[in-house]
Amino acid sequence: MVRSEPSRNWETTAKGWTRWATVLERGMRAISDRLIALGRIPPTGRILDIATGIGEPALTVAQYMGERGQIIAIDRSLQMLSAAHRRIGVFSFSNVAFLQMDAERLGFPPSTFHAVLCRFGLMFLRDLKAALETIRSLLAPGGRFAAAVWGPPEHVPLLAVALGPVHEALSLPAPAPGEPGPFRLAAAPLLLQALREAGFVQLHIEYLRIEIVFSSVAEYVEAIRALLPERQHVEHLPTTRQILLWEEVAQRAHAYQDERGFVRFPNTVICIAGMRDLDDTW
Repeated sequence: MVRSEPSRNWETTAKGWTRWATVLERGMRAISDRLIALGRIPPTGRILDIATGIGEPALTVAQYMGERGQIIAIDRSLQMLSAAHRRIGVFSFSNVAFLQMDAERLGFPPSTFHAVLCRFGLMFLRDLKAALETIRSLLAPGGRFAAAVWGPPEHVPLLAVALGPVHEALSLPAPAPGEPGPFRLAAAPLLLQALREAGFVQLHIEYLRIEIVFSSVAEYVEAIRALLPERQHVEHLPTTRQILLWEEVAQRAHAYQDERGFVRFPNTVICIAGMRDLDDTW
């Protein structure tokens, strides 16, 4: 993950993301597939995955490319990178490298990559414009950048069902405009403007609907407790307050439960892509 808000600590959630990876990727695999398409991944190219977390979309790109090309996946969290390394190790890919690196301090020479991907990382960058300009410089002329961010909270119940009660329990104010947070880039015009100002051309934006399914309300509550980086703060609340908090989350989740007891969250994801101009010599 990338540099986070003071209230968000991704190091403590690596085990949770690993534990629930299978459930989450049933829905999120479509996002990685779409980023590969939007990034126009060349079969033998050099690819950078920014804020890879536990290895996405790096793992999907590796499956797509096989042993061809080179994939570098970066993250600030060593715990996340360790989890990513274990996940991808099952497939014995030799062309994937994991590096601890800040997404806002990318240490690569200009024109290194044919494509750069980022799934759910842009909204946590503090200086978005500077980061996007750096990403553009790392692309070879004609190379493409593709990213995915969450849509508005009312269209992302997977997170919103829990984040509302959690932030209320922790007395956390809503992020100020422009501040890092999961819904910071939920407005399509803002995304397009950011890429345009960073110098990208041939901009493309689209909405993707994904469904994340849990076997029960109890399973969802167990998962979201492990996945949210605010968990370290929640665990310092009085026990009674914690019980009431998760009961409220469960009650809200019931609205998405079907007749068989499965909890189905329909979520909107915004995918965006841009190219470094062929005549761009940086």
